Amino acid sequence: MLCTRSRIWNTSIFTLQGWCWVFSWWYVNIYFRSIMKRHEARFCFLMMLTILHQIAGVQLPHRYLRTEWKSLALLLGPGMTVMWISASLLVWAMVPNFSFLHSLAVAACVTPTDPVLSNSIVKGKFADKNIPKPLQRIIIAESGANDGLGYPFLFLPLYIIKHVQNGGHGGAGKAMEQWFVETWLYTIFMSVAYGTLVGWVAKELLHFAEQRKFVDRESFLVFAITLALFITGTCGMIGSDDVLACFIAGNAFTWDDWQVSQFNSGSFANVSFSQVPARD
Repeated sequence: MLCTRSRIWNTSIFTLQGWCWVFSWWYVNIYFRSIMKRHEARFCFLMMLTILHQIAGVQLPHRYLRTEWKSLALLLGPGMTVMWISASLLVWAMVPNFSFLHSLAVAACVTPTDPVLSNSIVKGKFADKNIPKPLQRIIIAESGANDGLGYPFLFLPLYIIKHVQNGGHGGAGKAMEQWFVETWLYTIFMSVAYGTLVGWVAKELLHFAEQRKFVDRESFLVFAITLALFITGTCGMIGSDDVLACFIAGNAFTWDDWQVSQFNSGSFANVSFSQVPARD
C-alpha cells in the first residue's frame, strides 16, 4: 500500500514535473489561446507584412543596397520627407480643428508605400515590356525599406506632443533626445545591424547545409519565411523594428550570386505576393 501511494504521489501533479506539466497545459490551452483570440488579426497582419518585406529583400540582386545606396538615400530621405509634409498639409487643410502636429502624425502613417502595391506595377507581362529592370528594382527596394523608416516621421510629432504640448514635462530637448536615442539608435540602427547579422548567418548556414545535401529545394525556398518569422519574434522581444530588420536580412541573405540564382530560378516570390491582397 505504501509503495502504491508513493508511486501515485511521484506521478501526480504534486511533484515538480507535474506542476511543470500543468503550467505548460494552462499556458498553451488557456493563456496563449486567449491572447491569440484578442490579437489574432494583428498577429496575422504582422506576420504577412514581415514575410513580404523579407521576400522583397530576397528579390533584389546581390549587394544591391550597397551598390544603389545613393539612389535609395535620395528616395528615402528627401523623397519621403516631401511626401510626409505634403500629406500632412492635405490632412491639416481637410480636417477642421486639427493641429499641424497631429496632421504630421497622421501623415506619417500613410507616407510609406507597400511592397504588395509596388509589386502590381513591377511584376507581370506589362512590367516586363514597359518598365526597365533598374526601375523595377529601385521601386522594390524603396517600398521594402520605407515601411520601417516611417518610425522617425511618426515619433517626432508624437514626442513633441508628449513633452511640449499639453503641459508635458521635459520640453523640446527631452523630445529630441528620445527621438534620436529611442527611435533612431534603438529602433532603426539596431534593427539594421540585427537584420544584417541574422541574414548573413542564415546565408552561411543554408549554404553549408546545401553543399552537404541536408536540404532539398522545397525546404530551401521556405527558409526565407522561417527566417522572417524568427526575426519578427526576436525583434518583438527586444522592441526593435521587425519590418525593417526583415527587409535588411532578406537582402543580406542573398548577398552572394548563389542565393540570388537559387531564389530567382523559381516563382516563389511571385506566388507569395499574389496570395496577399493589397492594402488600401
